Amino acid sequence: MHLGVLLLAMILAVGWRWRWQPTAEAWSQRWWRAILALCGPLVVLGTSAWAVLWMGHHGTMLGWAVGPLGCRISQVGLGLGAAGMLWSLIQAGWTTWHWRRYALVPLPQGMSARLVETAVPLAAQVGFWQSRLVVSRGWLDALSPEEQGMILAHEQAHAHHRDPLVFWLLGLVRRLTIWLPNTQALWQELLLLREIRADRWAVQQAHPLAVAELLVKLSRPTCLDEGIPTPALIGFSAAEDLDRLEQRVNALLDPIPAGEPISLTLILWGLASALLPLLAVTLHH
Repeated sequence: MHLGVLLLAMILAVGWRWRWQPTAEAWSQRWWRAILALCGPLVVLGTSAWAVLWMGHHGTMLGWAVGPLGCRISQVGLGLGAAGMLWSLIQAGWTTWHWRRYALVPLPQGMSARLVETAVPLAAQVGFWQSRLVVSRGWLDALSPEEQGMILAHEQAHAHHRDPLVFWLLGLVRRLTIWLPNTQALWQELLLLREIRADRWAVQQAHPLAVAELLVKLSRPTCLDEGIPTPALIGFSAAEDLDRLEQRVNALLDPIPAGEPISLTLILWGLASALLPLLAVTLHH
């Protein structure tokens, strides 16, 4: 009978992901719907596995005897999840250590940043719990003070919203659920919305057209020096595919409305659906 609980959880997780579709809603609605669609299925599967282990492989459920197979499957699933989290923590720790090797230099704008000796114009937030600004020699030499100010405002948005930490967690969810439908589409949607939010801060420093022109200027394919962990970069000049670049430019020239905050009902519904498997414990005797 425990296998039935796990099977129902699997069906719910797949269905939840399958129903998600990108929309043209306001930013906040798009953001929270994508968050729920990405994370909800993993919570469903995790709570189902915990519920099965909690019930154990003795007794009955709805009059049916339970066996050890469901517990074994749950142990394997939770073990793989724990291993994935541990590996991600190790990678995050290594990345943080790596960036600390670069010199800390003062910037003309009155803040400090880690300096990377590369001609590629680069500015990004890196780190884990407390992010740190990283800039390149090319960023200091090739960009005007006005352009640097726009980029720094963008990076301050990433730091304010703790995007490095948030997207480390979301990236972990993505890796653990890569086999579910729409995982990559949801990831790209969240990356886009993250950058649109930060671009809005840059608009506070300059006209939207100037920010869009700078974005196009810095988004051309470039190669960084060997050894720089580019996947850890969260910034204005991070590599962009053409579709996401076009959407960011369009959002600057024709802004997406911020909209009203998503309703508490939708969030509670998502949490209730994710925790629904725990009710199975009440059926075990």
